[in-house]
Amino acid sequence: MSTYSLTDITDSVKAKGENSTLLRFSSEGISPAYASKILVTYLLAEWPLTGSDREALRCYAMVLPHGKVHAVEVFFLRQTTAETLTGDYLGSSKIFSVNFKDNQYDPAVDDSLSENIWSKVCNYVPS
Repeated sequence: MSTYSLTDITDSVKAKGENSTLLRFSSEGISPAYASKILVTYLLAEWPLTGSDREALRCYAMVLPHGKVHAVEVFFLRQTTAETLTGDYLGSSKIFSVNFKDNQYDPAVDDSLSENIWSKVCNYVPS
């Protein structure tokens, strides 16, 4: 068995209505809405904003325990280059369920998992 499997559950989460995010966004930062903690945060991409050397659009993914599986939410923030996980929340684009081997998150899969998430967000299939 692979060490994890990743499944897009965006549509089913959004179909639930107004609580279509697994995270809470505030001026103090980000916290889980349902989970007890955030296991890991990946910075997937960063784009400097035109005309500003101090602002950027960043795409993040957060992995959270979620019952018998784990969940990943991919979201965008407009931030100053000095900000970390604060700034203007611009929305979430994807939510995935992650089934880890033995339901245990393993930091050894971080590189593979973050690349897999980004490829699914971009709809890119590596050759």
